[in-house]
Amino acid sequence: MDIHNNQGRLKKLWVRIDKYCSKADVKILARFQDELYAHGLSTARIIIYLGPLYMVSKNARKGLAKLDKDDLKKIISKIEMKDYSEWTKVRYKYAIKKFYSWLDGIEWNTKEYSERVKWIGATVKRSRLGRPVILTKEEILKLFSVCKGTREKAL
Repeated sequence: MDIHNNQGRLKKLWVRIDKYCSKADVKILARFQDELYAHGLSTARIIIYLGPLYMVSKNARKGLAKLDKDDLKKIISKIEMKDYSEWTKVRYKYAIKKFYSWLDGIEWNTKEYSERVKWIGATVKRSRLGRPVILTKEEILKLFSVCKGTREKAL
């Protein structure tokens, strides 16, 4: 049972890919999707990989296969300047690293990356995450005061 409708989300993503990406990019992304399924990745994870690659393909002036290190630096720079969460930025960068390593012939399960993407840092810096929100005693009591029953208070 697919409560998140991942198959439907993937179909909608492919409609956008077919509409806005070049035919060569569509073929490459289809091959990449086949590779992801062959390695046992779920449909949800495949959407996580293909979504950022769709955005790169849609906004790049060249095809995905023709982008070099300098082109990718510009793309990563644009991602970093966006008002995305840190985890979204990491997800985009990781998808780009894995895709270009696969495209350049590096095996999927290795920790190696191709030369054109080796420089991309795809980790979250703790300093950028910010501090967790800690409620004061007064705020907690205020939350309890608006709860109607014991079940809500237990949550």
